[in-house]
Amino acid sequence: MSYAPADHEWAAWIAWQLEHAGYSVLVAAWDVVPGSIRMGTLDRVRACDQVLAVLSPDYLTSVYGTAEWRLAWTDDPDGDKRRLVPVRVQSCEPPSVLSFVTPIDLVGLDESGARDRLLAGITASRTGRGKPTGEVPFPGPEGKGRKSAPYRGNGTEAAAPPFPRQQNTGSQRPAPAGGRASTGSLERAPAPASWALPATLDGWALTELEAALSPLHATVRTPVVWDDEALSALKADMDSRLPSLETSYVAWVAENLTFALRTTTFLRQWIPGLTTTALRRALNATLTGVAGTERMPVAQTTRALDYVAWVALRYPDAAGPTCQRTLVDFVIRLACETGSDPWSGAFTEWAVSMEDWNEVNERRLSLVEKWEKGRWRLVVSLYSHEGSWPEQIEGWLVDDSGNEKPRSYPISQEHLVEPPGEERTSREVVKVLEWARWDQDRHVQQVDLAVPTKLLADGPNGWRPEEIDVGPMLGTMYRVTIRWSDRLRRGRGLLSADRRLESISSSVAVPPVHWIDPADTADPHELRRQLKKGRYPEQALGVLATPSTDLAALLEVLLDFSPIVLWSDSAPTTVWPDIKHAVGTRWGEQLPHDLIRAYLQRRQSTPGTTEAPPLSFLRAVWEDKGWLKFCQSQIRRGAEK
Repeated sequence: MSYAPADHEWAAWIAWQLEHAGYSVLVAAWDVVPGSIRMGTLDRVRACDQVLAVLSPDYLTSVYGTAEWRLAWTDDPDGDKRRLVPVRVQSCEPPSVLSFVTPIDLVGLDESGARDRLLAGITASRTGRGKPTGEVPFPGPEGKGRKSAPYRGNGTEAAAPPFPRQQNTGSQRPAPAGGRASTGSLERAPAPASWALPATLDGWALTELEAALSPLHATVRTPVVWDDEALSALKADMDSRLPSLETSYVAWVAENLTFALRTTTFLRQWIPGLTTTALRRALNATLTGVAGTERMPVAQTTRALDYVAWVALRYPDAAGPTCQRTLVDFVIRLACETGSDPWSGAFTEWAVSMEDWNEVNERRLSLVEKWEKGRWRLVVSLYSHEGSWPEQIEGWLVDDSGNEKPRSYPISQEHLVEPPGEERTSREVVKVLEWARWDQDRHVQQVDLAVPTKLLADGPNGWRPEEIDVGPMLGTMYRVTIRWSDRLRRGRGLLSADRRLESISSSVAVPPVHWIDPADTADPHELRRQLKKGRYPEQALGVLATPSTDLAALLEVLLDFSPIVLWSDSAPTTVWPDIKHAVGTRWGEQLPHDLIRAYLQRRQSTPGTTEAPPLSFLRAVWEDKGWLKFCQSQIRRGAEK
């Protein structure tokens, strides 16, 4: 029996009638008892002679129900074995494939009529023919009004479950004739309530589908909306045509977007407070290590479906033509980011509707363990009171989940005797990394470097913090984000930075960056006065024409007012438009890492052989909500001490 949780009364009534008639029935409400593995029922679907799908609006939107009937249909697509038998109990419109399978229709019948039609339908499906056992009544006037003999039973059966139009008060499985009662509840194990599919395909996903259809547009009937049924019909249409590159691609897009629709619907139910920040982090984690993948345009960040569809169409599985495996990985990472439970029944039910249970379980163990190890980030403060090179280096391990307090690196007295310089800075950063890895047993991937303004602006010989020598350069081993050390050590501009960060996060501009006119950067003192007056919009601040003599003073002014500051690293004026365009395309928390990768790419390439990426000329101090909270907590601890 394949049914939605809302239809458990119908499933119980049908199952009882069939077992009373001598059939062996597997129904989850009775047979999935404590100690059994819920997901093992998919294997049992393969072992059953037939699968009865209890059709109702709830069933047609059930992810797990869809997986069950599709599995039965896949084993017998021509219907020769009649493996899939729909039983319609409520008015509903099945999707295209399911609508081709002849159902047993119980809608509108009373209990006696429903019982007779059910048993007759099952018998016909087993024998392959619905011929009556007795003579067919003459359809003329004298034959009208005849009724078939009522169902009497044999007088030995236990009380059957009430017909589903009545209130079902029993909780135990009634014993059929000669059988014994089971203590399994009629209520199915808790499962996500009816996952209604998004009504339409829209945004970036719709654009991709239309682009795929463009070569075949004249031969494809476009529906009013692209929903699950329309996408399934489109794939069936493409599969029925003569094979070609165009039809195969459209079929692939339609199938993957169907998975994307269902995944989006599940996420809306499972994680109601889903944010674009969590989606983007999960997307970036899915992207890491995948060769040849394309970044998601920042303009497509307003819909959860855009992110899911991007995963479905841009990161296809290495092991197969469809995207189920990648989507499962993406949702596991999203669960880790949001604190949702990837071991819950709701997730498991959705995941096994996408792919094999054993595969899901193995990768869930691997990805969750990897996230647990990598949730810690290392904060390294390169603090300098007067000069460029840091006079004191401090470190903290910060748990991004917020479950543990920061762990402080014990500062060595060596700072007091050795003069500041590049060599000492590299050596001390290596010590902090070793402390995190070996003493604290934390394998960090994210390193936040809090850097003083003078070191950012006046680093000797163009030195950059991501180039700290830790064997290879720091930026090649870790995801490095540059912060401002004065925010951490002295709390400078915390209130202004927090307020502006709120405005940046809620801004409709893409990207939310105000590029300051070059003429306004000549006098940092005047720029500060204008910022105090609110002349510039509450956005991130960017400067492409940087002064050659007093860059440190300019950066201090900008950082006093904004948590995100972008400035040019000797970029030719001809590259400025390309820089602005690249920032708009890549805007998001991944941007500072993109800047470092672009710079390292330019640094390691042979001059004149390749064109330098526009982002390689841009530098950034990038601070987020978590960093500002950390700064505030450290300032408070210092005040208490």
